[in-house]
Amino acid sequence: MKKEELSANGQALVDDLEESLKKDLTISNSFMFARVMSEEPFCKEMLQRILDVKIRKIEYIEAEKTILTLKDAKDIRLDVYLEDNKDTVYDIECQMTDTHELPKRSRYYQSQIDGSLIDKGYHYSKLKKSYVIFICTFDPFEKRRHVYDFTRRCEGDHDLELKDETHVIFLNTTGVKNDCSKKLRNFLDHMDGRKVKNDKFIEEIDKSVAFNNKDKIWRKNVMTLAMEYMTREIMGEERGRKLGEEIGWEKARYSDVAAGLYSPEKGAELLGVPLEDFLKGMETAGYKLPSEVG
Repeated sequence: MKKEELSANGQALVDDLEESLKKDLTISNSFMFARVMSEEPFCKEMLQRILDVKIRKIEYIEAEKTILTLKDAKDIRLDVYLEDNKDTVYDIECQMTDTHELPKRSRYYQSQIDGSLIDKGYHYSKLKKSYVIFICTFDPFEKRRHVYDFTRRCEGDHDLELKDETHVIFLNTTGVKNDCSKKLRNFLDHMDGRKVKNDKFIEEIDKSVAFNNKDKIWRKNVMTLAMEYMTREIMGEERGRKLGEEIGWEKARYSDVAAGLYSPEKGAELLGVPLEDFLKGMETAGYKLPSEVG
């Protein structure tokens, strides 16, 4: 679809996107974040500050990795996916908008990470320790904490941990409580746009951001990719509207997800139902996820 063929609403969205990309991107922009953190020294130091541990070496790293089978769905794109030398897998995402579904999304990401490992022939006992980390520029739980670290525990005995080696961490750049190290607070303050002094790591991030903002080819690629995501979503919405009028809204959303236009989470959100109910309804109606076809 060409730009001039977009609907009036779609045209306004693209115009807003173009205007925002005329400005220099900051580290909190998801594309810039992935670009900077694709450099091992930056990603390693960031993880050390988040987890407060020493990471000797990062053996594998890939930015903007999609490990899911849905076709380029933006809302399931993993910003940074890497492994360290201790058989630990990390998914790190910069989240600027409160979509009110991050807990469910973290569950979905975790299942996909595990699924990708099992597909490679792992036995369940060999599943790696994993961290799903959201760096949020808002407070997702409104407790004013910098760090929300979740593990699975027994409802009747909170001292009893499941020990399945999964962690979900939400970082809040607007936090005010004394619940993290000064190094992590410096990083979160910087992500929130506040000035940080006397921190070599932050200075190096600023240099990398400035360098990447001057890369005209990369900026053009960012623009192209962002517009592609937006256009695809607009097309999906238009297709869904037409199908909704013809076959009903539920089947229209099932059809869109089956066609790979957006994720099951997006479909559930559009229908206003839990993800489990959406997937069950999709199966009952005879629609399959793209990964199940063929």
